[in-house]
Amino acid sequence: MLNIPAPYPHVGSYALLIDTNLPVEQRRAELVRLTGRSVAVSSVNGTITGREELVTVTFPLRTGATGVRTLGLAELIDGTPLNRAEEQELLALETELVGRELLTERLRHADKRLEELRSRRLYAATLDAEFARLVAFQRRQHPGRNGSHLPKEAA
Repeated sequence: MLNIPAPYPHVGSYALLIDTNLPVEQRRAELVRLTGRSVAVSSVNGTITGREELVTVTFPLRTGATGVRTLGLAELIDGTPLNRAEEQELLALETELVGRELLTERLRHADKRLEELRSRRLYAATLDAEFARLVAFQRRQHPGRNGSHLPKEAA
C-alpha cells in the first residue's frame, strides 16, 4: 500500500462507496482504494453508443477475502476536503443560486457544481474518519513499523 494517496480519481487514491450488494442495514459509506481504471465502450453495428469509465477497487478495511470489484466511476463518492478556493467558490455559488430558477444552461451547470462541492464537504468528515480507521487497522496489522518489534504502545 502507498503511504501517500494519489489525488482522486487517479489509481492509488481513496474514495467512499455505499455497497448496494450488502444488506440494507449494513450499508454505509466505506473506504475503497482505486487500483485500476478503464473505459467500457458500447456499440451497435460498429457505431459507438456509449462510454463508461470503470474503476477497480479494493476494500482496505474489510477483513477476510474481500476481493476486488469493478464498478462505474460514478458510483464512487469523492470525499476530498475542499481547499480554500473551492470553499470560496461554494459560497459564491450558494449566493448566486439562492431562490433562482435554473432556466439557462449556465445556471444548471453552476447548480451541478454546487451540489458536487456540497457533497464533497459533507463526505470529507466520513473519509477522514475512514482514514483514521485505516491507520489504526494498519498499526494492528504491522505493529513493528515504528522501529521496534513491539507494538507502538509497548515500545
